[in-house]
Amino acid sequence: MTQQELYAHMAEWRKFLRRHEDNVFNGLFFDKEDITPEEVDKFVHDTAMFFDMPLPQVYDTCDTLAKEISRSGSDYDIFYNEKLLRDAGINNKDAFKLMLTHEVCHHTFRNVIFGLLNNEHWTKELVCDYMAGVRSLMDGFTTGKYKYTISTTKSSMSHPPGWCRKPAFLQGRQTIESFLGNGENLRIRDVIDDFKDFIIRNKEVIENEWNRYVEHCNDPIPAPKQTRIEDLPDTNLIKQYVLYGKTGLQ
Repeated sequence: MTQQELYAHMAEWRKFLRRHEDNVFNGLFFDKEDITPEEVDKFVHDTAMFFDMPLPQVYDTCDTLAKEISRSGSDYDIFYNEKLLRDAGINNKDAFKLMLTHEVCHHTFRNVIFGLLNNEHWTKELVCDYMAGVRSLMDGFTTGKYKYTISTTKSSMSHPPGWCRKPAFLQGRQTIESFLGNGENLRIRDVIDDFKDFIIRNKEVIENEWNRYVEHCNDPIPAPKQTRIEDLPDTNLIKQYVLYGKTGLQ
């Protein structure tokens, strides 16, 4: 092995060792990769197939890092801002795939009302990070850049702080690791049940953070939305249980 080959081998080994490190250096400076339009199309296709969702329309134009907007029926769009993403740490292929996983997951759970936290938006963000963790282990993605990026999130009306989001991501990885280690068949219900357990275990600290945000927020806080059971989507589990109970009593 020549000296040049040795140095190249050492560089690849260091890259392998830091693949899950989520410090600022790994997030912003190391292992950056360009992504071609053809690769974006493939990543979108693979992500939609992972969730068994139709393909979205994807646009490289957004006033935030990324967002998903559902349209009529099962149609939806994903918007992202490549410059903002790269500046935040989503600057290589695996990080981009995990960003897409998060956004497509929003569409997957668009009609689900978990009812676990006072702010349903926070629950939806956490389940999307959780499912990104699930996929990262199943598909062998590097995670350092995605973990770094979400860990920098500040509390807002729509997003919990990064110190809530990163544990949700790690829980998704741990869940799949447990299933694989025990040789169990992977069922989506078990995966979601584990997410609910994660929220219940951490409900107090998450709710305390939400209350702290509300206390110091200058913007008006919308009142909790009251929804009749009949107005919930048919996919809502609470509605299914209630209707089943009514049917059983008749």
